[in-house]
Amino acid sequence: MIRAHEKLIAWRAGILSILVHCLLLAILVVSFNWKAVQPTSIAQVELWDSVPAVKHAAPEPKPIPKPEPVPKPEPKPEPKPVVTPPPKPAPEPQQKADIQVKKEQEKPKVEEKPKPDPAIKTREEELKRKQEAKLKEEQKRKEDEKRKQEEKRKEEQQRKLADLQKMIADENQAAQQERQAAAQAPHNPLQPLLLRRAR
Repeated sequence: MIRAHEKLIAWRAGILSILVHCLLLAILVVSFNWKAVQPTSIAQVELWDSVPAVKHAAPEPKPIPKPEPVPKPEPKPEPKPVVTPPPKPAPEPQQKADIQVKKEQEKPKVEEKPKPDPAIKTREEELKRKQEAKLKEEQKRKEDEKRKQEEKRKEEQQRKLADLQKMIADENQAAQQERQAAAQAPHNPLQPLLLRRAR
């Protein structure tokens, strides 16, 4: 049964649910485009039964261009020779090929790196030696740890093996004592069951 105050809440929830569904339906109806728009550009095609015959016209011959007459060059008057004193003979430098000259011009100038200071170099070497020493020390420490872990693991295995052997020996001794007790006591068919309960 629904209690009185729950009945009021149920009615309110039902009315609210109906209102929300009506609102969603209204939004769907308004947002839907009810108009059917037809495309404005429809292509029209003509169907023919056969392809019309095309008349092949003979191509027009291209006119051959007439060569133009070349005008004859007029003779130029020769300049008067100018007398210059002979220059002093200078030693001629070896001429390099144009390609080599261009290559030399194209080579970018490499800036010379400043030579490192010897004090800096010795510091760097000292740092390298220290780092190598640290690495060796760390490797040695790791090897020692591995060796110690290996020894611990072996000791643990030996201890477990000794415990297992002791347990087996105890079980064998208990079984032997049971057999001796059974041999000495009168035979009782329920005795094995009693022994099992005792364990």
